[in-house]
Amino acid sequence: MDKVAAIAWVTTNQINLFESDIFIDDEDAILRPIQFKNDEVLRYNFNTLEELIYNHQLPDDLFRKNRAYFWIDARIDLR
Repeated sequence: MDKVAAIAWVTTNQINLFESDIFIDDEDAILRPIQFKNDEVLRYNFNTLEELIYNHQLPDDLFRKNRAYFWIDARIDLR
């Protein structure tokens, strides 16, 4: 989905975190949305070379990237 639609979808579904299938900065990364019931969202440092898959990032940080489209899996992981 495009950035505007992705931001609206994240807001509507109260998504707290994304997990990627490949390196999160790759434009073709599929993003799994995660919704936490409480404020125990931990920021994961995805900038290490050994962590090329299953990266985690907060929605606000993800949407700051200069990307037109985001591949978001519509199945929400509730934690």
